[in-house]
Amino acid sequence: MNTGFKTVFMKIVLWALIGAFVAFGASELVEKFLPNSAISSVMGYKELAQYQKAFDEKEDMMKDLRKEFDSYRKSEGTNVEDTPEAFAEWQTSNSDPDVQALNTAYMDAYAKADELFYAAMENEFNGDGEKVVNVMYQIGRIHTAIWMGVIALFLGLFLGIGVGRSDDSKNVVESAAIAACVSFIVGILAGYLSDIMYANMVGEETSAFGVALIQAMGWAIMGLGVGLGVGLGKPKLKRIILCAVGGLLGAFVGGLLTKFLGDAISNMVVARGISIVITGVLIAIGVVLCGQFAGETETSKENA
Repeated sequence: MNTGFKTVFMKIVLWALIGAFVAFGASELVEKFLPNSAISSVMGYKELAQYQKAFDEKEDMMKDLRKEFDSYRKSEGTNVEDTPEAFAEWQTSNSDPDVQALNTAYMDAYAKADELFYAAMENEFNGDGEKVVNVMYQIGRIHTAIWMGVIALFLGLFLGIGVGRSDDSKNVVESAAIAACVSFIVGILAGYLSDIMYANMVGEETSAFGVALIQAMGWAIMGLGVGLGVGLGKPKLKRIILCAVGGLLGAFVGGLLTKFLGDAISNMVVARGISIVITGVLIAIGVVLCGQFAGETETSKENA
């Protein structure tokens, strides 16, 4: 690896790093402003949307209860196990007024969500519970598809800018636009497929590595799209193929790490941020190294 390539390599990775941070920020906006309830409302399921909002509120209260339980366990040392039974006993017997108030609010939210679910099932799905579940799965897949599509869009955009500038391209904007569009389209497909794979392949007996592998497959498809988009900025067949392969490999490794980072870091926002940044950098490394190989091969042929 010569000095000139090292400089170009670092500049492209820096652009990818910026893109990864922007992608993370944009994906959090999707989480905030386009939750499943918003998608349900757009699709015409107004009562289902109300249930989903109530469900999210209930889950937020449960997270607060879990934090209180974890604090209680720390104060008690190793005397209290982290089991559903221990949590239920703590939940019903705790005398702390704040915890009691939170628990009462949670139970009220649980009852409200339960009531809204059955109302939505009766009024919008004619009492067909299976149809409600299928529609909710579909809405979840749409949400995941948009979320991953947005991540791919910004990774592709900034990586396309970095590669376009390093290639001394006269039209960096065109190269970046191609990379962003292709990345977004394939990212949406990757998000949708990854949600289907997860729902059909992950079960109670699936190991942690098995879950990580399935998640990595979805990220790999997204990385394939980013690499493909970058490769199309300078359309030579070998370069396109190798950039796509580099993006796939980088995203696959990043996707593997996502599961374990989520398990190791309690704050899910921080875990998502670190995962996206690492994956974005790994995609850039894969695309640049494979693209460099394509360039060296072409140069060798020209000099032969």
